[in-house]
Amino acid sequence: HRRRFSNYQDGDKKDDSNFEVDESPSTPPASDEGIMDRPDLSLRLLRKAECCLRWRTDKILCVVERICDDHNYSAILRTVEALGVQHLWIIAPPTSFNTMNSLEGNLDGDVLNDGVADDNDDKDCEDNTADKNSTSKSYLRRLSNESDLSASRSHFLYARRAAEWLTIREFQSTAECLDALRLDGRTVWATDLSQQAVPLTRDGIKAAFSSSYDTPGSVLPSRLAVVMGSESVGCSEAMLSAADARVYLPLCGMADSLNVSVASALVLQRLLDLSPNCRGGMDASFVKKLREEWYVKMATKRIITRKDKRVNARLVALSMAGEAIRKKCAKDPNYLPYQEELDKIQRCDEATVELVRRQNELVRKARESVAEFLENPVDPLGDMRRPDAHRISFCGKNTRRTNKDLWGNIATSKQLDTAVEPVSVSEEFRSRIASKTKQEEGEDS
Repeated sequence: HRRRFSNYQDGDKKDDSNFEVDESPSTPPASDEGIMDRPDLSLRLLRKAECCLRWRTDKILCVVERICDDHNYSAILRTVEALGVQHLWIIAPPTSFNTMNSLEGNLDGDVLNDGVADDNDDKDCEDNTADKNSTSKSYLRRLSNESDLSASRSHFLYARRAAEWLTIREFQSTAECLDALRLDGRTVWATDLSQQAVPLTRDGIKAAFSSSYDTPGSVLPSRLAVVMGSESVGCSEAMLSAADARVYLPLCGMADSLNVSVASALVLQRLLDLSPNCRGGMDASFVKKLREEWYVKMATKRIITRKDKRVNARLVALSMAGEAIRKKCAKDPNYLPYQEELDKIQRCDEATVELVRRQNELVRKARESVAEFLENPVDPLGDMRRPDAHRISFCGKNTRRTNKDLWGNIATSKQLDTAVEPVSVSEEFRSRIASKTKQEEGEDS
């Protein structure tokens, strides 16, 4: 049944006996070893993954309903991951599209998901509708469009990197999502700017509900879903009606609303502060599953060589060429392909089989390189911050040169010299594979 809540006045008195809460900001539990990241630290990425798993929470789930702007999607994805919230559910907007497929489709330069877009990605983003003899206005408009598209690609790249570490579900309707939330045992709070909404403060939540939730040391439900609505109208009427409560983030300025991605960040951080004990404690089997996925994913990206990427790129090109001819034939049943096109279709099938084989082999090697740590994880970092030597700003040489005097020697402006020899993460994974192969050869002999 839906919880009832009412407006409250400052003078209202309610029983606060069950609301003794630690009001300090939510601080992730520190590692017992207190290991800090440094260039010469072995198994750096695995330690970082363990630190992230230790702080991850599934007690708070974020739902985004019918958001339409790509930049907002990517910003929310990045924010949710950075704050350690594992689950993100997406309700598609009326002009339905698959969000994650959209992310993939806007990053065609990234072969086999190596996490780095090709340098020439933007060269394929020309506005084909622009006339070569266009006037200065249309030329500027085309440049603007290309700039926007380039910025979008950057947003998508960051978003997909964040999405790699999240558990994302997509729904075509609000009703479908609500059914899944109830099945998952979630209490649903919908963000809303109406005067009926409960302020997201400790006192506001205490005053709105006559009894505390079941989570010790928290005024929040033990399994909470917070819903962020669309840019224009917020949460839908169906969501507001079905929610257990409407909540809002108190503001103090003349602006009475925030960009949805900014609001998502502030709301999630507020919830984490209101529930200091919600971090960690995910089901052990789920953590084990995430660990295997993350370890293998990180190793896969590090052991693939430039040569492998070039070969894969050629195979992808062959496969795409054959698929284009297939689509052409499917569109026009009377079209008879040339022999050269038939050969391309055959090469397409062969390339696809080889590409799958190479990817499976790559994943197999990656799993071998981390197998010993899946059951016996490495000690986690005590802090997620990078060392100064790794805090490099990814900007071009001209930008560095222009801002040389302004930036000076700040850590992010250049590669800093280190007093110790840095450990190559890629070499660590590759050496483990070589050692495993050598051991197996010795056993066979």
